[in-house]
Amino acid sequence: MIKLKIIKIDAHNYYLKDSKNNKYSVGLRFYGLENDVEVNDYIFICEKLFDQNYGGYCGIYSFGLLDDQCGKDNVLPYDEDFLAIKTKEKNIILKRLYG
Repeated sequence: MIKLKIIKIDAHNYYLKDSKNNKYSVGLRFYGLENDVEVNDYIFICEKLFDQNYGGYCGIYSFGLLDDQCGKDNVLPYDEDFLAIKTKEKNIILKRLYG
């Protein structure tokens, strides 16, 4: 998992940077958190999702809450299927639904 700071959000395009100032952009959709994620929050995501040899970025990755019915039905024990968000008020774990 890599820790990335959100530096800009443009619709579903998230612009992120790591602790070494490497920059990333990725399409993310969060079901159940429509307005909870903001600039300066942190995302912890599997580096494989950015690796072109693995398949890399392929559009928009969609994540849902674990307690959502889709999240409950599709939980698999793979790191790339989970994402964590650290906001000012809470930590949130999400399950990848597709993408």
